[in-house]
Amino acid sequence: MNCINRNNPLLTILALAVAIAVGWFSRGAFGSWDENTKATDRNPPQSAVTSTSTADKEPAPPPGPSKRPLREVSPKKSYKSGGELIKLRAAQIKEMQKQQIKALAERQRAKLQQRIDKLAEATPLTAAQKAHLMAWLDERISKVGTMSTEDMAKPGAESELMKTLSSKALDDELSVSLTDDQKIALTGFNDRQTQAKTDSAALKSLSLLQGVIDLDEGQRDTAYKILTDAAAARVQKESSNPSSSGMSVGGTEIDMDPYGLGIQDAMQQAFIAAGGDASGNPPDHQKMADTFRTLINQQIDNQVNQLRPVLNDKQLTQYRAELENKGVGIVGRALMGDTGSGFSIDIPGK
Repeated sequence: MNCINRNNPLLTILALAVAIAVGWFSRGAFGSWDENTKATDRNPPQSAVTSTSTADKEPAPPPGPSKRPLREVSPKKSYKSGGELIKLRAAQIKEMQKQQIKALAERQRAKLQQRIDKLAEATPLTAAQKAHLMAWLDERISKVGTMSTEDMAKPGAESELMKTLSSKALDDELSVSLTDDQKIALTGFNDRQTQAKTDSAALKSLSLLQGVIDLDEGQRDTAYKILTDAAAARVQKESSNPSSSGMSVGGTEIDMDPYGLGIQDAMQQAFIAAGGDASGNPPDHQKMADTFRTLINQQIDNQVNQLRPVLNDKQLTQYRAELENKGVGIVGRALMGDTGSGFSIDIPGK
């Protein structure tokens, strides 16, 4: 069974997702801590040693090496109604959320620093304008370090933080100091960036689709047009609300939602809907699984339906199966309560 080390400094949504999935969805996780647990006497009854002679009874010889008496077993620690274990698990999830948000903030800082450098050339920015943006970015990142664990663990905290570190937030800060010529240059720069990201996302979606379905030339062109429109909408959303579906491993960012099903957003909505909060109250695992499944199924329906004018029934069935398996992925299946997916997380103290 694969395990993720919670001490990884680059814990991302994957770690949080699986922590919640394994922690709250595993049936019987708390039921094994029985309030009435008692120690079991493992010492076998000792038979009296008798003598067949008329002499006084001799004491039994000490047992040999293979007959050592078993030591008494200390009573197992009891957790009343699993309360202490629930608190422990909640504290672990909070800490993982804290580390995740810090990692996301640092990754976003690097992206915005690259954007500032590009803006300095494309606009171009004065030295004072660039210095102001760098100070603005440093101030936003420093706030992350001062956030309490409770604030970081609040549902939606990650999404709100990413909005404050979006390219749109950066542009809004910059726009107040731009000249008219710089504003025109900024618009042109953003248009080129948006088009490049849209083309890249659409080609990626088409590649994934062609990996499952054999498209003829007519189908390919029409599908690419539909996928381009969908990609443009995602890129537009990303500019104001950056996605945190990536995972950094060895300095390389891995997309945990390559099919764009909105796994991160669905997870947050399901967590809140199931009553989970930052105070340590666990979500209702069944309600969270059901809500997450409903949200993801809706997104799968949307993606299948957008290609319905292009694909035949067989192709639509193949595409849906791809989304339900590879699209949902290990994280999605764990969130749906499929703990048999072969994925777990090492949680100390469990």
